[in-house]
Amino acid sequence: MVYETAARASEVLALDVEDLDRSQRWARVVSKGGDTGLVCWVSVTARLLGRYLAGRSGRPLFLTTGPPARFLRPDRPGQAQ
Repeated sequence: MVYETAARASEVLALDVEDLDRSQRWARVVSKGGDTGLVCWVSVTARLLGRYLAGRSGRPLFLTTGPPARFLRPDRPGQAQ
């Protein structure tokens, strides 16, 4: 979604499910400095959002449900830190 909308990560991470207009594929975001703007996405993100939001109606758009994945150090591929 960040790639397709060219929005700042902070703008997208601040979205709630209610902020999305999924039928028109846009959302209103608060930009740096407090200005309001629109972000739009295409069918790939729309399809993935449909799967991601199945059964959800509110709260933050992006949630974490568990501990973070193990971090792999770039200088030692395959070994967890």
